[in-house]
Amino acid sequence: MNTETQPDIRARRRNRLWLNIALLIGLIVVLFLLDAFYTSLNQQTTVLAGEPGNLLYAAGFDGFEDEWQQSTGRDAKEIIDGAMQISVESSATIYSAVDPTFADFDVSVDATPIDGSEANEGYGIVFRLQEPATTCNMPLRILCDISTVGIFSTLNLLFPPTSSTPTSYAVFLISNDGYYSLWHTDESGQAVKATIWHYSDGLINEGLDATNRVRVVGIGNDFRFFINGEQVTLCVPNPGEQPTGSATDCQGEETQVWHATDIAPTGKLGVVVNTDRYPGSVIAFDAFVVYSPGLSDNAESA
Repeated sequence: MNTETQPDIRARRRNRLWLNIALLIGLIVVLFLLDAFYTSLNQQTTVLAGEPGNLLYAAGFDGFEDEWQQSTGRDAKEIIDGAMQISVESSATIYSAVDPTFADFDVSVDATPIDGSEANEGYGIVFRLQEPATTCNMPLRILCDISTVGIFSTLNLLFPPTSSTPTSYAVFLISNDGYYSLWHTDESGQAVKATIWHYSDGLINEGLDATNRVRVVGIGNDFRFFINGEQVTLCVPNPGEQPTGSATDCQGEETQVWHATDIAPTGKLGVVVNTDRYPGSVIAFDAFVVYSPGLSDNAESA
């Protein structure tokens, strides 16, 4: 015979209710802890660094498909026949960057124009690349990632992401007809000249199918630039002025070190092709090597 009284029944129900609430709170706490751990894993950025002269990264492009940005179309960047090949049919700046992030670096690459005009707007190395990061507004970080899959994409309607920050970078370019120049992005993400176009006076191997070794060394906010083993001189504008003058008549300051005050302290490295009036450039890049800077006698030094 059931001797349980009404007060006993109410007490048992209250205990069960509180137990269910405690379990629910426990599940929520565990869920947020797991999400915090997942977020920390996904926010970790590997910054490659080492002792002076240490090899940080090398790519001969006989593989490495997963480490480099690739795409097809009118403006393509693909690993073809053991080289990173960038072809640009529009007026654009197209780059392919490698996954790791670098602080100080000493990067060099072989660049060979295989198609396009004898005169072009340059190709070379992109550095301190910071790409847009869309801010996710969902309550859990893991929801941001699963929202890109199938039916879960409707989550973006409930929690729309905020707009991305502009891409920022700097590029050191050489041209088929023997010039070199330095560019960087402004606050809006638009690439602007940091220097004039300088004539290399024979330092650059000119024309199609001519290979040049391009090198950039960055330590902090100071950068040096080399072509075929020779450090080059830059004509940088005076403070508050735009790049003006010519290679033989610098209307600014001549220097071998570019001191950049508005540039990210770290970023990706890669290769780049720039076109404006001369679309149709096709450049093959090979032997991409990154050292930790500081030793003047490593394999890539001038």
